[in-house]
Amino acid sequence: MELVQDNKSLIKITKTLKKNEVLFVDTEFLRNSTYWPKLCLIQIKAKKKVYLIDPLAKDIDLNIIKEIFIDPKILKVFHSARQDIEVLMNVFNVIPWPIYDTQIAANFILEENDIGYGNLVEILCGKKLSKKYQVSDWSRRPLKDKQIEYAALDVEYLPLLHEELESKIKAKRKIRLFKSEIEKLKDIIEIYNPKNSYKKINYRKKNIIKSRLKILSEWRELSAQKLNIPRNWIISDKTILSASRKDFKIEKLIGNTKNRNFDQKLDSFRKFLLKKILS
Repeated sequence: MELVQDNKSLIKITKTLKKNEVLFVDTEFLRNSTYWPKLCLIQIKAKKKVYLIDPLAKDIDLNIIKEIFIDPKILKVFHSARQDIEVLMNVFNVIPWPIYDTQIAANFILEENDIGYGNLVEILCGKKLSKKYQVSDWSRRPLKDKQIEYAALDVEYLPLLHEELESKIKAKRKIRLFKSEIEKLKDIIEIYNPKNSYKKINYRKKNIIKSRLKILSEWRELSAQKLNIPRNWIISDKTILSASRKDFKIEKLIGNTKNRNFDQKLDSFRKFLLKKILS
């Protein structure tokens, strides 16, 4: 295992990684109090060696390794790829491709849908992995030895999972269906588009004015992006749905009382309503 924290090392391993047809990838990131995810670690397993790339190292330039993630000749294997792709897209401004998602593959093989990495490793490899550092603060430096060990294990068994699942999918003649599901991950390119933000809200309720819901959710998304705080901290889904009802009255606008972080911009939201919706 190699911890990469400088550009010289990153250039060297990029040259090595380019020689691979398949790479096994994971990321560690934080977004508890931000809108934009903060990439804290990239784990890559190539053949028998694991590389841990530290995006928070001083003066490191991740663009050096960008070519690996967009190289059409290198298959990138993830487990539960959606969030990893989202984070990497935010860094590189492109979707890593081509990819293979072992969680999606497992959905075609196992009765349990969307199985976690640890559980899948236990089922297919007979190894039980600790989840102790799953919710670590990956932004703190230096990283603890146990964190480094945990991060490396997150890609250690991906080659075995990939091999086993690929064999089973072929045996079940599910290759075309699997590839179709993988293609759907390309829709992540639109994940930060404010005009699509209303789709993140469960609005299957009566008396909702959909056009108003779109306007309000777009305002919230733009505000969250600008201030870099979670969208529910701007205005909660509950408040947006309330304001989108046909029978809504401005005097009914009440902030979330169960979560102190939610509805922080209630006054700004009220002004927007009065100006753009209720005027």
